[in-house]
Amino acid sequence: MRSFGDGFSELPRYFWMRNSLNSDPQPLLTPQFALLLVTTSIIGLSFSTYFLLPKFLAVELGADAATIRGLSAVSFT
Repeated sequence: MRSFGDGFSELPRYFWMRNSLNSDPQPLLTPQFALLLVTTSIIGLSFSTYFLLPKFLAVELGADAATIRGLSAVSFT
């Protein structure tokens, strides 16, 4: 078994620990993070639309239950 001696100097360096204590902080807004934010926002909007469309059809457009059911079957499949 491997001895770690005086502490953390001999611990294995994983990819997320690589130079984390000795390097400058990285910027948060990278292209990958911006893409993640945009994608999450679009998914949230589409998920909200899934729940709000029937209410909009009933309240604003005066649709009956059969029409809402038919549009929901077509638009959500």
